[in-house]
Amino acid sequence: MTPRTKVEKRVWELSSRLPSLSPSQRDWAVKKIDLRFAYVNRRNSWCGECGQPLGISVKTRLVDILDDDNKTTVCPHCGKHLVVKENSVGSVHYDTAYMTVVTTCSGYQVFRHFWIKKESAKNRDAVISVLEAVQHWIGEDGKTTIVARDQAFMGARCNDGWNFDKPMSVKHKAPSYYGYDIYAINPDFYCPRTRVIPVLKRNGFSGDFFGITPSVLASRLLTDPMCECLAKTTQVSMLKMVCGSESEIPYMFAVNICNRNKYIIKDASLWVDLLRALEYLGKDLHSPHYVCPFDLKAAHDKFIALKDQKEKRKEDEQRRQEARKWESRYRTDKEDFFSLAFNNGTVFVRPLLSVAEFEEEGTKMHHCVYARGYYKEKDSLILTARDIDGNRLETVEVSLKGFCVVQSRGVCNSHTDFHDQIVSLVNDNMLSIKKIMRKKKMTETASQVRVSA
Repeated sequence: MTPRTKVEKRVWELSSRLPSLSPSQRDWAVKKIDLRFAYVNRRNSWCGECGQPLGISVKTRLVDILDDDNKTTVCPHCGKHLVVKENSVGSVHYDTAYMTVVTTCSGYQVFRHFWIKKESAKNRDAVISVLEAVQHWIGEDGKTTIVARDQAFMGARCNDGWNFDKPMSVKHKAPSYYGYDIYAINPDFYCPRTRVIPVLKRNGFSGDFFGITPSVLASRLLTDPMCECLAKTTQVSMLKMVCGSESEIPYMFAVNICNRNKYIIKDASLWVDLLRALEYLGKDLHSPHYVCPFDLKAAHDKFIALKDQKEKRKEDEQRRQEARKWESRYRTDKEDFFSLAFNNGTVFVRPLLSVAEFEEEGTKMHHCVYARGYYKEKDSLILTARDIDGNRLETVEVSLKGFCVVQSRGVCNSHTDFHDQIVSLVNDNMLSIKKIMRKKKMTETASQVRVSA
């Protein structure tokens, strides 16, 4: 795009003055990407350096031709040591990487991202290309101007789709169809010779990017005092977490307590989860005892478990309050069945008489008859099946529409040895359930007629 603002015009002018990679820089980049392979499949094999056939295949006893480490071999044509890649498909293979040159220009911090591609093909020598793809120009105010290539094709899901046939130009923002910033390149390696503007050094940059995208780290250090504090106090894990999102630093006051106590946060996500649990439990987040644990994982697991227990108690109480509201309604809907009971001398079956019994049944049997609110189901009758000593065996659901056993579950939704007996006993007494249901409907119909009259 055409530069619009004074800054973009200035950057575009300076970008045209940047020198090409020096021979030593290019040679260093080539050595970093110069991975040498022998490509082997069931039919043939070839050298990734000179492209000549090796005369071996997967069917060959590779042990006889490989070196002592069983991973490399020597090409008889070019004499280079090669790492064997078995079951390689295709006659052309690519290895790609990004190298970033960290430099300065007229007060700007500049990150020059070079795309390195090694192309290995049959019957020809390998070709290595080193081409510049993106430049980030960051001023002392932290504002970034991007100079980059166009994308070679629409909808690319990676950063390798650059159009090197066209010159670089100023970019205002990444294309929206990517869903992420395609220009925010986190390189595979950095050129060893670097230059950094003084203000970036002053704000905590030590020469290590800690695996963070360089343009993001530099911009945050120049614009966010909290990130500057994290860098200067070597809270690397917190710095990496913050630079990976646009949100503010969580619990920065607690981070300051860690700094005063010379405590380094090893795992930022684990530490933040711990503090959220402590806050939920009402603990003192200004106490080093809580925010600077000796064993972070043990403290995290302990307080997360306490938080889960408290949340469960809270949920259980809410469920009980809701169940109390259903107590009278359940009694009204199902009281006609409360006198129902039958047994076969071994198994005794009766309905659950209250919502409180649903809770007890669900707790004892470790299933969801209470948690899923089966007491709300108007067209279901829930029965409890027990032995002659009163021990719970299974919980039975009967459909009041189809008059059949929907399910019968024991402890943890299992089937007991009495399962078939229980289902057979309920089916044998289904007529009694039908009679009660028919009488209930007749009573409801008569009540409606009286109200209408």
